[in-house]
Amino acid sequence: GSMECVSIPMVVCSCNCVSLPMPRSLSCMTRTSHPATRPAGFTLVEMMISLAVLALLLPIVPPSLAAFVSTSRVRAAQSELISSLMLSRSEAAKRGKTVFVTASAPQRGNEFGSGWTLWVDEDDSGDFNSGDTVIRQFPDISAGVVLGTAANVTQVSFASTGFLTPASVVTFRVCGRNDPSNGYTAALQPMGLVDLSEQMPCP
Repeated sequence: GSMECVSIPMVVCSCNCVSLPMPRSLSCMTRTSHPATRPAGFTLVEMMISLAVLALLLPIVPPSLAAFVSTSRVRAAQSELISSLMLSRSEAAKRGKTVFVTASAPQRGNEFGSGWTLWVDEDDSGDFNSGDTVIRQFPDISAGVVLGTAANVTQVSFASTGFLTPASVVTFRVCGRNDPSNGYTAALQPMGLVDLSEQMPCP
């Protein structure tokens, strides 16, 4: 009879103690441990601000881009011109023949804008014919560049000495077609060398 009185009340008491409610402070911590996150993407206000800034920039970007393109074309054209003149000079000295630089389809004020050809006067006739050697042909650049000469010269020639024949200065002008503030003057000297300078405004 004494063993039953000791074991039963102890089990009931321990079960009642486990079921006590959670403290208020611990319950609050549980509710705030997972804050709400903002959905990814733009809000309507942010989108409207971005569009407004873009609308302000659109009138500014195209002129700047056009000026950049024009400057790049003019710089490339003057570099190509000078390189071709120096190539003609070196080829004349190497071959021991007169080398010509001839405008492809000259127009007054834009004599070399439609391209030009480097060729060797094999028979010393002074005129291009089937027996002459073409060194290189340069393409039409008149879409964005005006490449003319001061005295409407359409052809220059280098003797085997590397000097110009005839021995007179030939002045080239390389200008942006729609941008007169951008250009160069290349003065080809009788010794066959080029003096390059910026020209603003460019005719």
